[in-house]
Amino acid sequence: MTPERQWDAIRNRAEPLYGLAGVSVLRLTLLFGSAAAALALILTPIADRYSKDEIASIDGVDYMSTGSIHRSSSYVIHRSVLQMPGAVCIIHSNGEYNGDC
Repeated sequence: MTPERQWDAIRNRAEPLYGLAGVSVLRLTLLFGSAAAALALILTPIADRYSKDEIASIDGVDYMSTGSIHRSSSYVIHRSVLQMPGAVCIIHSNGEYNGDC
């Protein structure tokens, strides 16, 4: 066997081994990547539902509500940290005061 043929035989045997290893790594990466994406799609709604239940059960949370009133009258609500808890001062557009002012 000549040195050229011997070199070709060695080189030809080594190439598919590297090619197969590269394809295997790619397949493994795609497998774990798709598994992680599927797991994220499944666990996100479950975690969202669980976190809302946990937050709703905490005592001392100040739940804020919003609403609307007719524009025929306007007023300003004042609350101060210096007043008693729950004390509210309402100032109407005509200057009249109601509540704990």
